[in-house]
Amino acid sequence: MSHFLTIPQSMRSQGPTGNLAVPVDQRFDVSDEHVPTFTERLGVANLTPSAPPVFRTMMLRAYAVTADANGQFQAAAASYEAALLSDPTDVETTVNLAVLYWRAGRSAQVSEFRDHARERLAQLLETASTRFAGRAELRFWKHHIAATEAGETLEPDECRRLLHEWPDYLEPAFVVFMNSAGEEAEPQAMRLLVDYSEQPTARGRYVTSVIHAVMQKRRRQSRP
Repeated sequence: MSHFLTIPQSMRSQGPTGNLAVPVDQRFDVSDEHVPTFTERLGVANLTPSAPPVFRTMMLRAYAVTADANGQFQAAAASYEAALLSDPTDVETTVNLAVLYWRAGRSAQVSEFRDHARERLAQLLETASTRFAGRAELRFWKHHIAATEAGETLEPDECRRLLHEWPDYLEPAFVVFMNSAGEEAEPQAMRLLVDYSEQPTARGRYVTSVIHAVMQKRRRQSRP
């Protein structure tokens, strides 16, 4: 499958470092047959000419997470996409990218990227649902995104089931915490706050913002 990305100047192997509003002519195909071109344009080929694939994947993922944490949606998306071309089985990168596209599709300042994010999110969730069938992460975020876009809330019972079936996967707890006004799943929600304070990606920022909103509301209600 082919899709197109706009590569920001800060990720090019040549040329000045600039902002993320890049010209349309910097869009290019990153389908499987164009992986070498894509990594060269990112500068990965120049930086690690003899690096094994696993190292290149790790570097791409690390760059993506850093750009994501700094709010550089286009740069992060480009590197997440490259990492997935190198390792399509990486569920964490897939979810990070999906949530980034979801948030960017709602708020990105560059309209061209906002439109791309919305289109690519649908494609990504469709392919990931097959590739990661049975994975709690994909099940949760796919349903949560769909419910939120429909102006609804993901059923807390579904989140409780996920927490019961996959006790090590805590993200459904923020929905339970939110829907119970902080009365349920507080230990898990606090653990998410700690974990995501160390990795403030679009995914982490969204989760912590929901938890903080519930906590602030509780504090206001507890005042005399």
